[in-house]
Amino acid sequence: MQVFLINLGNYLIQMHSYPLTDSDIDNFRNTLSAPAKPGTLLLLELKTLYSRLALNDEALISKQYQYDIDRLKQSYDKEKQICQDRFTSLRKQFKQIDARINSVEQKLSHGIPEDLMLMDKLIAEQESIVAEQEKLNEAETELSDYVSSIDVKHGKTLSKLEHDKEEKLLELQSLRRHDFEEITDYEKGLHLKTRLAALIPILVIPLIIDFLTLKMGIPLLKPQEVSHSILAHYPFFIALILTQFLVMEPFNAKVHDYFTRDYARKSFQKLENLYEDHASQMKSVNANLSSLKHQ
Repeated sequence: MQVFLINLGNYLIQMHSYPLTDSDIDNFRNTLSAPAKPGTLLLLELKTLYSRLALNDEALISKQYQYDIDRLKQSYDKEKQICQDRFTSLRKQFKQIDARINSVEQKLSHGIPEDLMLMDKLIAEQESIVAEQEKLNEAETELSDYVSSIDVKHGKTLSKLEHDKEEKLLELQSLRRHDFEEITDYEKGLHLKTRLAALIPILVIPLIIDFLTLKMGIPLLKPQEVSHSILAHYPFFIALILTQFLVMEPFNAKVHDYFTRDYARKSFQKLENLYEDHASQMKSVNANLSSLKHQ
């Protein structure tokens, strides 16, 4: 029966491939207070909930990653737009320089002017044009280098975000696997724990009966036949056998159920806290995404 329950639980864990919800939390809380539910099934269901919590982990990390990507893209687009505006401004200045060059060339196309003052003005204009061209060329080169650095930085940041996302997924998967294995380890140790607890009625009940029997003086054997003999304690052995067959099975079941439910309650409290923390973080990330879209 226990093997069947374990196989059933593993099947259910594989089948539940959707995230944890408020209804699941409420349903399990109600299940904990239902005495008809076997303790073994409680632990199997708890494993299922932890497995599904891993999907909540993935959803939260993906949503946070989406927010980081959108925020990065928004910042990147703003910087690129600023650079584009600067390029546009530089092109306008280059056009103004071209217009000044054409003006000088037109004046010189009629020959070198005899007026020295006019000639000095043309020379000064040419020198000014050359100086401004050099400044514009330097500004264009610097701006091009800056744009390249923005692209490189953007690519590195994208790679880092992707790497961080994978690292978070691996870390949370490890945590959920630990939670899952913790329940499995408890199930393994529960058998020994139940056996040790079972020693109490096995020893105490026969000892009490043996004590009361001897105290009341009702041995079935004659005193001379039982004096200094282990057979004088035959009520102990009879009670031991009866306890083993009549008391042990229901006692073991109740002890097992008690320990299981106690552990399930504590583990579920941890699960519920994790789920509420997830919900709070998801709400915060969704709010950030909404705010980002309206910027």
